[in-house]
Amino acid sequence: MIRVAVVSDIHGNLPALRAVLDDVHRLHPDMTICAGDLVVYGPFPNECVNLVRTRKITTVAGNRDWAVGRRQSAEAYAVPAGRDRDAETAVYEWTTRVVTEPNRLFLSALPRRLRLRLEKLELLLVHGTFRSAFEYLRPDDDPSVFTELAELSRADVVVGGHTHRPYRREVGETLFLNAGSVGWPKDGRPDAGYLLIDVTGRDLRADFRRVAYPVEETIAAIHRFDLPDALGRALAFGTEMTGHAR
Repeated sequence: MIRVAVVSDIHGNLPALRAVLDDVHRLHPDMTICAGDLVVYGPFPNECVNLVRTRKITTVAGNRDWAVGRRQSAEAYAVPAGRDRDAETAVYEWTTRVVTEPNRLFLSALPRRLRLRLEKLELLLVHGTFRSAFEYLRPDDDPSVFTELAELSRADVVVGGHTHRPYRREVGETLFLNAGSVGWPKDGRPDAGYLLIDVTGRDLRADFRRVAYPVEETIAAIHRFDLPDALGRALAFGTEMTGHAR
C-alpha cells in the first residue's frame, strides 16, 4: 500500500498549515504533495512557503503562486466575477510586497503539473485542471467537461484544488478528486481540510480529513497587518469573501 497526503490552497494561513501537517505526521504517509496556492489572502505567506520548502513537499503552481512568482500587475490580477475586487487586490498587493525574493523565485519555478505512479495507478496532480491553474472544475459541471479533461489528462486519478471545496467524482475510468483547502475552506466549515489517499494495486481509498486549528490567531494577524476585515469573517465561517475592503 502507498499512502499519500495531498494539501492544497494554503493561502498564507500558517496556523492551519501547522495543524494539518501535525495530523499528517500522525498518519505516516509515504509522501506529502501540494496542489498549489501557497500564498495570497492569509497573513503568513513567507512562513507557509518556508515550511513547505523545509518539509520538501512537492508542489505544483497555483494561480496565486503564478501571479506572485511572476510579479503580475494588480491591474491584470484575475478576480472572479462577484468578488470584491478592492479587497482581493489589497491582499494581493500586500502579499507581493512582503514575499521575499527567494520565495518569489521558488513560486515562479513551480511546475504546472506532476505525474506519480502509485502501485498500478497513474496520478496526475494539478491546481485547477490539466489545461490551466485558473480553470475551475466543480463537481456539478457537465459530464462532458470531465470527459474532455480525462482524455487530456491521460491518468487514472486526477487530483486538484482551486475550488476550496473537497469532492470526488468518477467519469468513465477516471477518478477526479479535489483536496479542498488547508487555509480557506469555502464549504461552510472553517476547519482546515486535506486529502489522504491509500492505494493498493488499482484500489484507491480517499479520506477527506478536517482538522480544527486556532483560526483566531490568523484573524488577529489579519487585523495586525491591516488586511481586509472581510477575509477574517470568511475564514471564521468557511465562506467566500464578501463585503468591502475597509
